[in-house]
Parts: sequence; C-alpha cells; structure tokens
Amino acid sequence: MSGKRLWLLAGIVLLLTACGGQTGNTGGGGGSNPSFTLSLNPNSLTVQQGSSGQITLTVTPQNGFTGTVNLSLVGAPNGVTLSPTSVTVSGGTAVNQTLTVSVASGVATGTYALQVKGTSGSLSAQASLSLTVSAPGSTWTSR
Repeated sequence: MSGKRLWLLAGIVLLLTACGGQTGNTGGGGGSNPSFTLSLNPNSLTVQQGSSGQITLTVTPQNGFTGTVNLSLVGAPNGVTLSPTSVTVSGGTAVNQTLTVSVASGVATGTYALQVKGTSGSLSAQASLSLTVSAPGSTWTSR
C-alpha cells in the first residue's frame, strides 16, 4: 500500500506543478507591463499675468498601453491651470496633445519649476516644465 500512496502523491505533485506552471505563464509573459512616458515641447514657457500659453505634450505608450491619462500640474501656484486635463491613448503610437497653461492676473511674477503629471490607474509619469510668469507689457506709442 505504501508504494501506491507514493505513486499517487507523486502524480498529484506533478499535476499541481503542471497547473501552476500554466497559470504563471498566463500572467503577462516576462514582466513587460504596459506603461507610458511623457515629454513636453517646449519644456519652458513664458506667460504674462492674465494670459495663457501653449505647449505640446507627447504621450508615448509602452508595452501595449491604452487608456486615459489624467493630467495635472505639480508645484503650480494658485491661479495656474492646465487644460485639457486628460488625453486618451488608443493605439500603439505616440499621441500629441496641445496643452494650454493659463495664468491668472494675481499670480506673482517669477519662474516656477513645475511637473506635468500623468496618471492612469496605478501608473504615473512626469515631465518637467519651467514656467516664467511675467508682468503685462506697457503699451508704447510713437509720437
């Protein structure tokens, strides 16, 4: 009887090992998880108080990423906003999106080191943006 039990136990171990191997192989094959990267062009922008400026964001999908990337400005003072606040990636190619950075009239002049942050579920990426806020220029007239 002990010989039969040993063979039965060996068979169960082999069966469990085979099933476990198949389950592990369906989990993504090699650890290539979908993700994305962000880049800005230009990566510096000068905007007058009470005005806005534009930059181009490129979202590059990696390893088959698709979905909506939600955008935000990290480090921005109150009165500096970004629009749109999301971009959709639906294929395997990079997506270019024009972003508008608006600066309220009450934002202090100076240079701000910001990050455009993109999130999609648990994924996130950032791109640096140097924003210089300037005072509105005086209107000069010739005499």
